Amino acid sequence: EQSTLDAKHVGTVRYQGLQVVEAKGTGENAGERVVMNRTGSLVVQDAKGRDRERYPIVYGARLKVADGQHVEVGQILVEWDPYTFSILTEDSGSVKYKDLISDVTFHEEVDEVTGLSRKIVVDSPDEKKQPMIEIRDKAGKVARKYHMPSHAHLMVDDAEQVYAGDVLAKIPRE
Repeated sequence: EQSTLDAKHVGTVRYQGLQVVEAKGTGENAGERVVMNRTGSLVVQDAKGRDRERYPIVYGARLKVADGQHVEVGQILVEWDPYTFSILTEDSGSVKYKDLISDVTFHEEVDEVTGLSRKIVVDSPDEKKQPMIEIRDKAGKVARKYHMPSHAHLMVDDAEQVYAGDVLAKIPRE
């Protein structure tokens, strides 16, 4: 359930093998650096350049420090959502629902706690339907396709404008 990592030593941050996009959207992570791969690490080095700390960083995590930045003990380095896996877009563009059909491949459910409606992908009775979100460029060409697994909570609407690093869907961890 941990959702942040703090620096244990004073030092300098180094990104190792991290693919990062700066979130441009207007959402909660606007302007933050979002990790777009699963194999990178964040390292804190001392004044002599020795590695003092090394952390594998999860896909979708939000980096709170820049590469080369000086950090103090207790400073937050990275945060993530411990309760969901996120599906992020690597490209900016407009959202196009493909085989995402209300009451067929997704249904709307009202969250009792928040009172907000959310769209949840369900198993379709028609196997030919492959629910996905396409990201289309200005010319309307498909730049990326993201398959939406069953139980995914859709975080964007059809025709919505999105930016690299934005969350398209969240999948609750069991």
